[in-house]
Amino acid sequence: MTAQVHEKLILNGEITTMMSSPTLPHHHKRFKKLWDWQVPDSSVTRSSACWRKYLGTWEVKDDRFYLVSIEGMFKLRGNDPVLASWFSGELQVPRGKTLQYAQMGHHPLHEEDIFISVEKGIVVKTWIHDNRDLQNKKEVSTNA
Repeated sequence: MTAQVHEKLILNGEITTMMSSPTLPHHHKRFKKLWDWQVPDSSVTRSSACWRKYLGTWEVKDDRFYLVSIEGMFKLRGNDPVLASWFSGELQVPRGKTLQYAQMGHHPLHEEDIFISVEKGIVVKTWIHDNRDLQNKKEVSTNA
């Protein structure tokens, strides 16, 4: 299995990525589902690196979580961002150097992860987890 492409995220005015892939409400009035032939062959959303068949650009701004743009199997109608009021969950944003690369759809380990907890499009909590100590830990297993 191929590692999956990350969604884009604008956080504090900077473009980064997130390991989370928020779902889309397929019947939302601002989304239009495209036919397969309407998606350009060059789109990353046609590759095995994007099983969800779309790639979104999201933004956290003023404690709100927005979908700014989308490419692939969906098109965003209008130019204004959409408050992701349908989304509740946790966003994971990698930060710093990659400490361990992961294949097969798993997430690589970075120096830090920013976690953003969202409820119905509203940011309720943000925290940072430092992963640098995890790089040196080795898993120990015992056979009983």
